[in-house]
Amino acid sequence: MQQTVPEGAVTPYIPLNAATAQALAAWTGHPTPPGRALVGTEAGDDPVPGARPCPLPGSWAEARRWWWVEDAAAVWRWVDEHGRSCRRRWPRPWTVGDEVWVLGAYTHTMGIVNVTPDSFSDGGRRVDAVDGVQAVRAFRAAGLDWVDLGGESTRPGHTPVDDVTEWQRVAPVLEGLLADERRSLSLDTRHPGVGARALELGVSVLNDVSCLADPAWLPLLAQARCGYVLMYNRPGPAGRLSWLDVLRRIGTALDRLLAAGVALERVIVDPGIGFAYGGADNVTVLNHLGLLRVFDRPILAGPSRKRFLGHLTGRPVDDRDRASAIAAFAAVQAGADMVRMHDALGALDAARMADALEYGGE
Repeated sequence: MQQTVPEGAVTPYIPLNAATAQALAAWTGHPTPPGRALVGTEAGDDPVPGARPCPLPGSWAEARRWWWVEDAAAVWRWVDEHGRSCRRRWPRPWTVGDEVWVLGAYTHTMGIVNVTPDSFSDGGRRVDAVDGVQAVRAFRAAGLDWVDLGGESTRPGHTPVDDVTEWQRVAPVLEGLLADERRSLSLDTRHPGVGARALELGVSVLNDVSCLADPAWLPLLAQARCGYVLMYNRPGPAGRLSWLDVLRRIGTALDRLLAAGVALERVIVDPGIGFAYGGADNVTVLNHLGLLRVFDRPILAGPSRKRFLGHLTGRPVDDRDRASAIAAFAAVQAGADMVRMHDALGALDAARMADALEYGGE
């Protein structure tokens, strides 16, 4: 159900709660949070009446102006007068190789294939290269847009592996796929060296779960023409959610990418659900995922089978697909443009239902 929304016809609207407003105020240098929502406008647009400017820090923040808004009714009047619609999602280009995907016009789906002996979800099931190849092809046959291949577990308490071991796990799967099948592949890795070798075999997206922890990512991404997933993460064990840390780390990473010569049109942002924080904080992130819209990049959410779903439902990891689909649906409604899932049908159903509610009446 691919639908196009004219570029510039949608004005982003980000509702705020106390925590997100305070984090934004601290990040932007405001003494107090001066509004209940943010509205983004094109550079030439008139401001929303009564709104106050909210200039964002960072060299990446020049394409759009943001405004603190207290009076929601004034926003809707401004939208009507300018002939726009106002949504939590709006179309943003994501460039992968020579292709430009319009994320936000419909929800993209990404399947997960782990070829590790210790994955939290399916550890040991697909260590064999033949099984990994079949799993990738099954996701594509089901109609998913992308498949994310991983050779290192990132579950809580995992044992890190070196880049040699990781490559030994993923290389046979990549070599077993046809060239055109690799074009829709993402490689889940924190090792730039593994990413570089995967690009040579035709992988088109690199999914970095480290938030640029290794500085070798920068020259690789500046030279490559791949898509790049920038996932929020931080050193050490998972802790409490800090929206200010989320904004600072992602904003700093975008500055580093831009300074290195990476075109930000190639970047999609992931909030790192289940990585840097735990428990109910993951639900908070799902509820306020739209805050990441301030970065003017598409958003990827991956709540699939995560531990917090087990805490909420009492179900083991192999019985969380229903909860995962509901979480994915909630993520799209909150602003996600792509969902990353273990279950193909759950991903597709969540995306189609969310898109029907978002665009079905227009």
